[in-house]
Amino acid sequence: MNRKELFQKNIATIDLVQEMIMVFRRQNFNRGDRLFPEWIRNFSSLVESLFEKKKEYNTFGDIVDETRVAQMLRELMQAQEQKDYVLLADLLELKVLSFLLSVQDVIRMQESGDLLPDFFEKNCSCLGKQQLVKILLDRKRVMKEDMQMPDGGMITEYTDKERSCTYYIEQTSQGAPTLRLTDRAGDFYFHSNHSPLSEARLLVSNYYKPEGKEYCIYGLGLGYHISALFAECRGSAPITVFESDPHIFVLALQSLDFTRFLSNGVTFVYDPDFTLFMKYLQEHPGEVPLIHYPSLRNISCQSVRKRMEELFVQDSSVRNQLGEMLSNFRSNIRNCSRYIDELSGSIAKKDIFLVSAGPSLDKNVRLLKEKPKSAVIVSVGTVYKKLIKEGIRPDFAVFLDASDRIYGQVAGLENETVPLWIASTACGKIAARCRGETYLICQEDFHEAEQYAGGHGYRTYTTGGSVSTIAFDVCIRLGAKRVIAIGLDLAYTGNKIHASNAGRRELSGDVSGLLAVRASDGSTVYTTQAMEIYRQWFEKRIRQAVKETKNGEPAEFINATEGGAYIAGMKYCTLQEAINTAI
Repeated sequence: MNRKELFQKNIATIDLVQEMIMVFRRQNFNRGDRLFPEWIRNFSSLVESLFEKKKEYNTFGDIVDETRVAQMLRELMQAQEQKDYVLLADLLELKVLSFLLSVQDVIRMQESGDLLPDFFEKNCSCLGKQQLVKILLDRKRVMKEDMQMPDGGMITEYTDKERSCTYYIEQTSQGAPTLRLTDRAGDFYFHSNHSPLSEARLLVSNYYKPEGKEYCIYGLGLGYHISALFAECRGSAPITVFESDPHIFVLALQSLDFTRFLSNGVTFVYDPDFTLFMKYLQEHPGEVPLIHYPSLRNISCQSVRKRMEELFVQDSSVRNQLGEMLSNFRSNIRNCSRYIDELSGSIAKKDIFLVSAGPSLDKNVRLLKEKPKSAVIVSVGTVYKKLIKEGIRPDFAVFLDASDRIYGQVAGLENETVPLWIASTACGKIAARCRGETYLICQEDFHEAEQYAGGHGYRTYTTGGSVSTIAFDVCIRLGAKRVIAIGLDLAYTGNKIHASNAGRRELSGDVSGLLAVRASDGSTVYTTQAMEIYRQWFEKRIRQAVKETKNGEPAEFINATEGGAYIAGMKYCTLQEAINTAI
């Protein structure tokens, strides 16, 4: 085994060690015990090659020593036989990993040639006739011409003069390559400079779900997270990877062997203007993309980067709240006195005024005092206090957010008897402390809620991502005759964010990064990517409601917001007109 082959084999051996350390410390002993024999085989083959050229590898110190290696193996085997997994993980980290990393350092010092294989042609062949192949071949040719490099050499450094940035392929401590980029803002890495493979496993563990049917990823980097996700899915779920930077494609395809999964459900999409990525999200509204954050940093268009950051923050907040959501779920199923399905008789065939917190609410909210007694007011939690202060008592208030901070929406009103609709993962303190009847809502796409609802014969409801969307879905499913929305701006009407007394009020004058969309009056209004996703959700939900109606007239959807973004499928009128025709 020559030094280059040994170097590559050692990368895999180090990766196995790091994976075993992780699974043993997670008490996944079954997985660790299955990896251990595989690692022993790799390690034995590796040290055999080292012993054959012991003198050569000990040029810079006493690295390869048969007695020391044999003692290390005895300690490992004894720890495994005694099932002392704490000690086993420590030995792997402190002794084995240290030894293997030292071997990589010695090989690097002795080998003047390139230790990294070039997989570009192999990967392009696997991509086949995709248009992407021609783009990549042309881009690689241009990069090499700019650098005055021969065709045989790997690109390890490239400067994009147009963007004033430089890409660097660097070896890590482990030996696997990583990618560094220098631009006007400074340097940043796409992957760990120590162990990119174990870093990728850690990242993917936060996104992979056994029940996941497909995955969307923005950001290729060098592809470690793609490989790690594929390994988790075992080819059972298609993975679509979007990347906007052609240089990243070239550097990734030369650095890692993608052939084993490019023909097994993984698709690469070159998307320089992000239209394909946004279209994919629109066509898969329930799917949350894995946004590779360093790739997000590489987006040069500031408005696009801002929109992507919103998606990233939105997704991260949900993931970071998962423990809180589970805790809230357990609290809410214990403290909610009723289930939302019981309200079918109170909602069916009635006019529902759904009150959201958009800035235009200040124009017409007081008119709700004139609504017919038979009509029902459903308030999102954000404006619950505002309505009470206005002397308008809602029939129901709705809560979705898992964070404890939304408890402020009911603080001081705990003794009010207004019935509350509580999403199963919403702040648990609300149902626990408020006096009014509390109705549990089990939402779709939250595993524990789906199981609980199924076990009790309850329906599940679609959240849509916001408190207004889940309230809208509940009203439809409970058979409302008309859903009349007010305060549903889904945009910054008059450069305002919320209605007064309902959260942060003013929008700064800077609208860069915002979307310009059609307003309800035909003009233009600014919105965020998140609110645009909600707007599209409303349109899709309305189409679905009309399609699902089999007997009788479908529910009517009235938008009496008097401002904000246009929502197709809704009829527009003033709130006064809606009240005059309500029954």
